[in-house]
Amino acid sequence: MGREFFLGAVLGEWGADEHDNIYYMVGWVASGFFVYGDARDLAASIFSGDIASIGVNLLAFVPGAGDSLKVTAIVGTFVGKHPELLKPAMVLMVGLAPQVDNAAEAIKAIRKAHGDEAIERLLKDGITEDELKVVFHQRGNLARTLEVTKRSDGKVIWLEEGKLGSADGVSSWVYDKGGTGWIHIRNNHIFGQDKNGVVHNQFAEALKDTAYNDENLIKDLIMDCAKTGVRDPKNQILYWKKVTDEKAIMVVLGSNGYLRTAYPRTIANLPEHVREILN
Repeated sequence: MGREFFLGAVLGEWGADEHDNIYYMVGWVASGFFVYGDARDLAASIFSGDIASIGVNLLAFVPGAGDSLKVTAIVGTFVGKHPELLKPAMVLMVGLAPQVDNAAEAIKAIRKAHGDEAIERLLKDGITEDELKVVFHQRGNLARTLEVTKRSDGKVIWLEEGKLGSADGVSSWVYDKGGTGWIHIRNNHIFGQDKNGVVHNQFAEALKDTAYNDENLIKDLIMDCAKTGVRDPKNQILYWKKVTDEKAIMVVLGSNGYLRTAYPRTIANLPEHVREILN
């Protein structure tokens, strides 16, 4: 870690292509602002491996807003060369928050690393970069975000690619436990199998509509339920929307607005208080 920091300080952009780690970038950033005491504190945080702490100590090197712009330019250049380091780079930028709009810089970095379409695809149905900044500040991964919506009460909700839990890395289908996001929904509720190995798309079956074999329609349905569904008064992370006389979609959110999972439920089997709010 320390070696990469000092190489970054000495080589800067000249060696950035060959050094794909956050410590090199920190050295590059710090090289123009060295003061001994601050450098000592920064070095200590580097050796601890605490990226957020590195950002806080890096702030000591950056005396003014003009210099902060230099820092964000370096971070943008570095992430453009190594887009896989976007997330730790943005964590580091949190330490510069008093002077830098780190959410805006994250959006700029994604545009630079992945093209404008990586951001523009999320800007629909009234969603602006302001809502994307909320996702970022709530610890969402914008580069892996698939959809964003906003409820009438102002709550921003987003769906990410997600991750599998118990089904991760297995060679044949198993019911996933512990996963979240779109990949988890697909595994359990679109391509789930019964004991005979028959695949059941729960959404198409619940709505009795083969159009919902289209995953994009399922995704749209889920986001609409998250946006317009009724919040469960007894469980604040659940949202419900009636989609047929017999079925409702249940959406499960994290407290920050991250969409964890969603799937159809039979209304007759729901708790009484849920049946009441769906009537």
